Amino acid sequence: MNHYYVYITTNPSRTTLYTGITNDLERRLIEHYQ
Repeated sequence: MNHYYVYITTNPSRTTLYTGITNDLERRLIEHYQ
């Protein structure tokens, strides 16, 4: 069974929200903050 995650994150100044769906949350967060 595949697991998927819905995430909400923000930029460092907390002025923009980003939402998405991924099956690898750790990888996606690393990509977002690079």
